[in-house]
Amino acid sequence: MASQAELEAEEKKLAFEILSENSGSLASTDKIYQYLCALGLTPNKKVIDELPASADLNTAMGLYDKYAAELKPLEKEQIAQWFKTWDGNDLGEIKMSVLKGEMEDGVDPLTDQELDALKSMAKVNGDMLQYASLVEQMFEDQKMKTGTC
Repeated sequence: MASQAELEAEEKKLAFEILSENSGSLASTDKIYQYLCALGLTPNKKVIDELPASADLNTAMGLYDKYAAELKPLEKEQIAQWFKTWDGNDLGEIKMSVLKGEMEDGVDPLTDQELDALKSMAKVNGDMLQYASLVEQMFEDQKMKTGTC
């Protein structure tokens, strides 16, 4: 039976193969960001700004190891607070139209693509996004899943 370290190494390789499309390289900062996210990390602005323009497998795995040690998982309440910003009555739901509307200075409204992604991950009833299960999913997705194939 494989050790946890071996399972994680295999998962890192698999994520790299999928995102590099077997090219041997993650050819953009965005692909490296997706790699880190696929393995359960939530890169912050500092991390994103530090990412190189491309990475081979060893570089990508090294970046994961570095940031896994630096980035602490978010608490469930922190994730819930993102949604509660738009849920003034603390009902566990947000109007989708509010997420697309005007935001405070320095905050961009969600794009149609981002809204579609939210809709596919959360329970939506009419114009209301019910976010409790999404918070749970986002919290759990911070842990690397191994043996996914």
